[in-house]
Amino acid sequence: MTVNAASSQRTIALMAVAIVVIDQITKWVITGEVALHTRLPLVDGLLAFTHVHNRGMAFGLFNTVGSPWLRWVLAGVAVLAVVIIWSYARHEVARPTVLVAFGCILGGAVGNLIDRVRFGYVEDFILAHWNAYEFPAFNVADAAITMGGVALFLSLAREPEEPEASPPPQDDTNTLAATANDVSDDA
Repeated sequence: MTVNAASSQRTIALMAVAIVVIDQITKWVITGEVALHTRLPLVDGLLAFTHVHNRGMAFGLFNTVGSPWLRWVLAGVAVLAVVIIWSYARHEVARPTVLVAFGCILGGAVGNLIDRVRFGYVEDFILAHWNAYEFPAFNVADAAITMGGVALFLSLAREPEEPEASPPPQDDTNTLAATANDVSDDA
């Protein structure tokens, strides 16, 4: 099933706005309730709230790079992602699952872009861990980007290939009439 371009834009925009609102509210609550670099256990041995500043990419990638330009390079990448996704929504028609995936990616990109422009870093606060292993802290925006990317990959991987176009059927009536006229002209 496909939807028209206007409906595509609405679906992506609504999903993105919902992600941005949830992301910004959760970051606001955490920064007000959890001191920087502290841990608040949620599920013992598995999940905790923490409060860290991520100057790198999702899940702490490039967090230790000290370049003052990294902030703006990553902001530029986020803006590029927003432009590409919105451009797709304006010109293409896609299945609803693809649109929701794009909405998640767009909302996550905008949520983290807001932090990066305002603060120069992204507020991360969800910490998954198992014994001594800790997954890098992340936030709602990171989770939305990841889930959107996985959903998009799975949706596109399952998409059936377009059948090869067969030539249009020929109208035998006109062909027979033309042949009959040729035969009568020769006689």
